[in-house]
Amino acid sequence: MDSIRLIACAAFSCLALTACDETAGATSDPTPTTSPTAITTATPSATPTTVAIVSSEPATAARSIVYLSGMAAESINGDQPVSEAVISITVKDQDLNGATREQTYTATTDDSGAYEVQLQDVGISGEYETFIEVIAQKEGWTDGIKRLTSFSIEDSQTVSADVVMTPELVTVQTVQSDDIQLGTSASQNNELRFTVFSKSNGQKYIVAGQDAAIAAAASGDNQQVDVRLPVNALDDNVNTVIAGIQGFTPADPNQVQSFPGEFVGNGDPSSTNNGVSFADNDDLSDNYRLISTGFAQVRLQDQDGNELAIQESVSASDTSPKIFLALDPATYSTITEDRNLDIDGIQVPIFIYRKGWEFAGNGTLVVDGGSGNYVTYTGTLENIANETGLFVELAITQGNRWIRWVNLDWPVQADGTVSTVDVCFQANVAYAPVAGRDAEPFEGYINITTPDGGRLNSYVAAGAFNSGLQTMTSDRFDTSPNEWQLTAVNRLTGAFEEIDTSAISEVTTGANCNNLGNIQLVNPNQCIVEGIVSKQTDSGTTGQGGQLISISAERYNRRVITGATGYYQAAIPCDTDVEIAPVGGEGQTLAAASNTGVSEVNITFENIKPVIAGVTAPKEAQLTNNGATINIEYTAYDLDSDDITVTLTCEAATSNLAAAPAFIMESGTESCTVQAAGDYQWTLEVEDGVSTTSKSGKFTVYAPEQNRPPRVRLIMANDVPLPCTRNTSGTLVCEQVLLAGTTQVSYAAIATDGNGNAMTYSWNNATATANNTHEQIIDSSLEVDLQVTDNHPNNALSDTAIINVEVKANEPPQLRQLFNANGDIALTEVDGNYQNSEVVNFTAIVFDLEATEDITLSATLQTAGSDSATTVTNISKTATNQQRSTWSIPLPANSLVSGSNLLTVSISDGTNNTTINRTIPIQAVGSNDGTTVVFD
Repeated sequence: MDSIRLIACAAFSCLALTACDETAGATSDPTPTTSPTAITTATPSATPTTVAIVSSEPATAARSIVYLSGMAAESINGDQPVSEAVISITVKDQDLNGATREQTYTATTDDSGAYEVQLQDVGISGEYETFIEVIAQKEGWTDGIKRLTSFSIEDSQTVSADVVMTPELVTVQTVQSDDIQLGTSASQNNELRFTVFSKSNGQKYIVAGQDAAIAAAASGDNQQVDVRLPVNALDDNVNTVIAGIQGFTPADPNQVQSFPGEFVGNGDPSSTNNGVSFADNDDLSDNYRLISTGFAQVRLQDQDGNELAIQESVSASDTSPKIFLALDPATYSTITEDRNLDIDGIQVPIFIYRKGWEFAGNGTLVVDGGSGNYVTYTGTLENIANETGLFVELAITQGNRWIRWVNLDWPVQADGTVSTVDVCFQANVAYAPVAGRDAEPFEGYINITTPDGGRLNSYVAAGAFNSGLQTMTSDRFDTSPNEWQLTAVNRLTGAFEEIDTSAISEVTTGANCNNLGNIQLVNPNQCIVEGIVSKQTDSGTTGQGGQLISISAERYNRRVITGATGYYQAAIPCDTDVEIAPVGGEGQTLAAASNTGVSEVNITFENIKPVIAGVTAPKEAQLTNNGATINIEYTAYDLDSDDITVTLTCEAATSNLAAAPAFIMESGTESCTVQAAGDYQWTLEVEDGVSTTSKSGKFTVYAPEQNRPPRVRLIMANDVPLPCTRNTSGTLVCEQVLLAGTTQVSYAAIATDGNGNAMTYSWNNATATANNTHEQIIDSSLEVDLQVTDNHPNNALSDTAIINVEVKANEPPQLRQLFNANGDIALTEVDGNYQNSEVVNFTAIVFDLEATEDITLSATLQTAGSDSATTVTNISKTATNQQRSTWSIPLPANSLVSGSNLLTVSISDGTNNTTINRTIPIQAVGSNDGTTVVFD
């Protein structure tokens, strides 16, 4: 098989990170601009904390520092952030001779879904090519995975990787219970079945068992993912199966953000085997582009939360585990060939995600034959575009561990029958300049949709967009720029922004990139904060170069690095409170009243506490003859370059158990071993000689035959998973917000028991029942309590869950930002008056926290000298499940005249007849020497 590469147009240089104004690296060091606001704060050092020093070798600063930060949320605009997600980071460097090295880090997201970590000793530009993979995980959520590949990196640099996580649809089946339905195969083997359905409004839900699936299908809801597990394929130790499933379509620009890694495949897709194999593919040298038809996450676990074990090998027959994945009609056009003409039905390539996307075998195109039966699609390839209700059947034929991500993909590679061509795009991408400053280089992702239906997520560093890919020839390749969609993920507005391709007349192939020129993205942050960050030492005050600074406001979170003299600068939202602080230290609030134009905030500190970016630790352990050992992985560092010492202690949570010894290791993993069953607490401390940062957690050690309590894993409300976290005592706490009025809520608890015991459920201290569901009429804020108890005859144990229900009045939407997206606008003389010769685009960023209503936006313009206003925009749209939306308000050509013009924008969602208005003056001054519009 030919080895097909992705084009990276200029080796290391095409994605080189260079020192820049803000997010891409350390700032240059001009003298701060004098402004009406100048705030200086002196931060006192923290009180020293005495700790037991266990590690004898302190950590020291590495030769190169890179700061990686990002956000975990349900959407690219940061709505519904995911807190307490564990972030696992792998950094691989490859030098010019091909030698590689690998480092791992861990971090944890905060309440706003943000995380950050200091990466040490990362390859320097010109010496190493760097690869970074970020995996975000949390119980009850799909994994968020992003890869930053093939770029060089500079010292004192910032890099960002936002991840999208979606609530899993979770349900449980017990292997020994009577609710296991007989399969539809001739062998009539017992099987477990888990099916995800989609309602007409797009809401998804999951059901277990064949009867429930048939009933849901009868209601007219569409099947999305259908998983079937023959009981005889499961390990004998499995008594409960927990299914967490979510299906996605790459045709939706929001859903495609959940696509793990890159659209790149490995392995030999010319294999003609039918069925999906788990055989490890260690040879990842053959890379080729993938065109995705559909993808899903299927997480199957046993009662202990382990990956579900299945037989090492089963035949590709009705007795093998199967997944049926529905296809979106918008992706039917990607199905262009039958991968194995020797097997009945059209064969579709299947890839699974482990070290990347690996070819695993072929599936069969099928249709739903009714009553839970699927039959092979007998139509032709040419007629697929006219079909409806297509699925792909995946038969799992080998392996002893379950898949996580599965993808239906078409590899684009030169295999002797298909010829390919190289296509490359390049551009300089930046946000619109603010207050006379240089434009801020864009750092993030540009999504490319190709004429053949393929996609590519291209990571852009320091504004240098240079991306290569391969596409098919003949009718699959189109030279028209209109057939190529390039979309930037604007992290500042939280919206997709289409890249203008008018700079090229046609898309050319070969080594020369299609140059799109200078691309300027909307910049909603129209004010500037700048200043000097200094450290107070015994010898005086010194500007702190390379210091990571946090700049945050409501729905705004940025990280910048100071230049050599300690100077920093950032564009920020106007008219809102902004917090500026060294990460890990105290800082200053820039009040909304002072936050206009350019503000100066200088910060002096004496010491910054060490940072524990993240800790991962088990909740349970099994006692053996050698005791029970837990491994705690951590990442810790000190941002003002002090040596740090790490200490781990484990002690019994009850007085009758002796404290466990701690063993400190150099690898970033620390362990402790206990010799008795019971509850324990661990504490990790990081000390820099002045102050201490600590994190702690609990774990329980069970004896082999000991009864283990049940575990409440998830609470559903009207088929929708609630956001839940575990408090320090281990109780699952869920949050629900309802709008004022009387609401009937149907709750469902997903609980498991490690011993396979039956469970009873008690809601709000009512009579215990075996039913895990509960309905309640709610008209005011309250707490819904659940206790789940196993039926162990001698030592029954329980677990609890709390649902905090907040009932609040529907709030009107908020107009957070209103600004001119064009920058300066030239005026021209028309009949003695100066008017705008082109359309002037304003942008409004609207927040609606309920995200359930249609929003109406209108805009009027009162021109200078006029007594009345003229309507220029009147738009109504739905922003369901979208707390933040971006609106364009075009002012027509010749609508502005010399003098003071007034633009009034009104928004409403129909709440209590409330309309929110905001008026901004547009002062236009005309003269014959060429003028611009000034926005006050």
